Amino acid sequence: MKKKTSLSRRNFLRGTGQVMIALPFLESIPSIAMGQSGAQKRYVLMYYGSCNGGTKLTLPSSYGPLNQPFLPSLASLESMRSKVSLVSSLNLPQHYSGNVPPPGEATGAQHGKMESPLLSGVRSVPKTATNYDNRYSFVRGTTSDQIAAQFLGAGSKFDSLQIRTQAVDYNGRTNPNQAISVVKNGSILNELRPIISPLELYEKIFSGGSSSPSQPPVSQLPLKKKSVLDLVLDDAQRIENSVTGQDKERLQLHFENIRKMERNLASANTGSSGGGSTSGSCGSAPSNPGPDPSISDYGFGGWADETTRGNNQADLVAYALQCGLTNVASWAITYSQCWINSAKTGNSTKASNPNSSKPDIHADSHHSSADIRAANHNWAVQFFNRLITNLDGMSEGSGSVLDNTFVVFVTAEGASAHNRSQLSYLYSGCPDKVNLGQHINGNNNYPQRLLISGLNAIGMNTNTLGETTGKIAGVLK
Repeated sequence: MKKKTSLSRRNFLRGTGQVMIALPFLESIPSIAMGQSGAQKRYVLMYYGSCNGGTKLTLPSSYGPLNQPFLPSLASLESMRSKVSLVSSLNLPQHYSGNVPPPGEATGAQHGKMESPLLSGVRSVPKTATNYDNRYSFVRGTTSDQIAAQFLGAGSKFDSLQIRTQAVDYNGRTNPNQAISVVKNGSILNELRPIISPLELYEKIFSGGSSSPSQPPVSQLPLKKKSVLDLVLDDAQRIENSVTGQDKERLQLHFENIRKMERNLASANTGSSGGGSTSGSCGSAPSNPGPDPSISDYGFGGWADETTRGNNQADLVAYALQCGLTNVASWAITYSQCWINSAKTGNSTKASNPNSSKPDIHADSHHSSADIRAANHNWAVQFFNRLITNLDGMSEGSGSVLDNTFVVFVTAEGASAHNRSQLSYLYSGCPDKVNLGQHINGNNNYPQRLLISGLNAIGMNTNTLGETTGKIAGVLK
């Protein structure tokens, strides 16, 4: 049997202007993920910093198969009902005494202290604790997505992607905190800042960056009549000649998508792709999203067309996962205290914030009716739906990319503001490992145990996340 040619999984850098072009995943590139075998696995964490519409507008009447239409909090998922599962009755204890809480639990706070145990399994701490470092401590351990990235290997173009949909925090500041993806090295917490701009994400995926810090991004490079591929034609031809079969097809499709990117930039195309329709091994590239939607107001109730931003991000993340540009993504749809204009997300009309005349998601979580909270939650769920729909429509082997991707959707609150005892989370993908189309009783478990189950779904043999151990019964087969 002829030995496959081994290629570097990193980018190749050639040509005038020092252009770097990303390669798609090729079968001839050895997998270096620890313990992996078979199809490439992937992991996506999605986070929404508010609540759902409460039990009556969120949860089915019984546990078991999801054989009834989804209620308003989850209505956008209806077409994918058989491909998702809902885990409810999750609980994260909070401690208001001012003492350090037990492992895996949260100090009592209105916002921001839920995320550390939820995302990293490591307890949050009050400001009075001796080990608190006098700054806002959002996440205090390595998050599940970064554990997944370490397991799945560094062979892809990006070890992981981090994105956020909410443009700014809309409280009059541009707070850079609240990275939901963190790596802890010793006592040092390294927060991986999210990409907020869909255009920046597009350029990152397709351009691969530059070997020189002074090199401008793609959007600022002078557009020339010759394709960037023409500048590196010899190298492209050499790589194509070194592979056969599906690898050759993937390369040809990916190079054509690079050409499409250049045509989009040249024509200043501002449309977004519809998502889900693909052809060939690497699929059709999403359209250039164009300039980011403008921020209408930095104050409470601000808006920067986060709906369009999120749709573009869902399409770009799906493409990056399908093409092997990354195997891991974390996606913060909002901040932990979300002042996005809820007239745009849930048709809210009541402005309950004394500092603004506009309604917002955070004020709704306190003061609006359950149907408004449900609509806001469903607005966030639509991005989960768009991503998994995209992945489900992308062929891979005898199935789809979704079949090899664990996607989990978590929230900061349960049925209302500051509620941590009625948490209901969603997951999809990896049908060979997890039960889908089910409403699962979380039995008052820590919510982060669902993430431990997700790590097992991608092939890890672990029972631990940070200080937390255990999995959710009924999730794994």
